[in-house]
Amino acid sequence: MPTNFPTNPDTYTTKVDGVDTVMAAHINNLQDAMMAVQDFALDLRDGWCYDTNTWSYVSTTSFKVSGKDVRYRFPKGTKIKLVQSGATKYFYVIATAYTSGNTTITITGGSDYTLANATISGKAYSYAAAPQGFPQRFNYSPATYTGWSAFPDGLYYFIIIGYLCYVTVYMTAGTSNATTAILELPVSASSAAGKGGICGFAIDGGTMRTAPTKWWIAGATNIVNFYTDMSNVSAWTASGTKRIGAQITYEI
Repeated sequence: MPTNFPTNPDTYTTKVDGVDTVMAAHINNLQDAMMAVQDFALDLRDGWCYDTNTWSYVSTTSFKVSGKDVRYRFPKGTKIKLVQSGATKYFYVIATAYTSGNTTITITGGSDYTLANATISGKAYSYAAAPQGFPQRFNYSPATYTGWSAFPDGLYYFIIIGYLCYVTVYMTAGTSNATTAILELPVSASSAAGKGGICGFAIDGGTMRTAPTKWWIAGATNIVNFYTDMSNVSAWTASGTKRIGAQITYEI
């Protein structure tokens, strides 16, 4: 018979009732297996694996799968797609835990997506680089900041690839009110080791810095510090314009 796959799964004629020979039974088992494989392959065309388990709301940043240990299915960096009240939402997995017979999956959608206390449908996960519909980046708004009289305007966004988080900070305005410069990260760093790098640009007291400036994450924390040179002690001017641009990479 001609095949409809991969446009659509093939269908087969069920064996005639009352015919119970070994050969007839085996043929039908083979047909069932082929249809299952084709259905699974068709599901993967958009890059998503659709989950038949029930996902239940736990908090705005977590859901659970009851009665199963499915931590293996949701490693850090796994992409999540789900539907609530007719709206499709996207997240990254940042942690999993198995307690009291349930798996709890902690997620983040930055400031773009939040889990609601509502029915979860359309449940899917992906390890692909770019599954269909998944955002290229997530915005976030640091809830904690130090060193500015008001939260500095600009672009703040991140992506997660595996265990690595890539954060972009690009301030367009900011008035300094302290000699420090501290921002909250979208996801906490996991490693106890410090990590740092050079900023793309920095303006201190209204003047562009010409020497390298530094970002620094002091171990397992959700805070990044900025310094006016490559030491971890140099201070900012506590007045005037303070702006920073940086690409920050760290393990979650």
